[in-house]
Amino acid sequence: DAAGQFATSSLITGQVHAASYGGAIAATLTPAVTAMETAYEDARSRTRAVGARLNTNGGAFNEDVLTPGVYTFDASLGLTGDVHFQGSDTDVFIIQIAGSLVQNAGYKVILDASDVGTPLAKNIFWQVAGTVTIMSTAHMEGILLVKTGIAFVTGSSINGRIFTQTACTLDQATVVATL
Repeated sequence: DAAGQFATSSLITGQVHAASYGGAIAATLTPAVTAMETAYEDARSRTRAVGARLNTNGGAFNEDVLTPGVYTFDASLGLTGDVHFQGSDTDVFIIQIAGSLVQNAGYKVILDASDVGTPLAKNIFWQVAGTVTIMSTAHMEGILLVKTGIAFVTGSSINGRIFTQTACTLDQATVVATL
């Protein structure tokens, strides 16, 4: 806009904000960045997973069914197939990743309905120390708390939120914010 508070594009619905725009936006985004860093550290510091939830499948989710709790990866994680979350609408899932996260093209994160309910995207936290790449036509669910950077490739999508401490690239991706 003329005051330099936000940007618009024919490719998005809404406004784009950045701390470098200055003014009231910078004052609003600074506490938001602090809150994101606090959420990232909270997820990172949760008790590490043990057993089957530690470095699951050597660092890959492929047609896995996840139940509530913490999953820990000492390196990177690849989503090489659809991943199913099962639980109730109050269950929390935390995926701690010391490296990067890559979701291969065409695969989906799915919230499965069961006799106890259906998990909610707002209760799935992906804490990633490296980068996140969501490939073409892949669909993600949850809140991304990322230290390094995020890239959504053309045709990818997410139901959730995207928070990164550096850069986020959206290349004709669909983002549906969940509350």
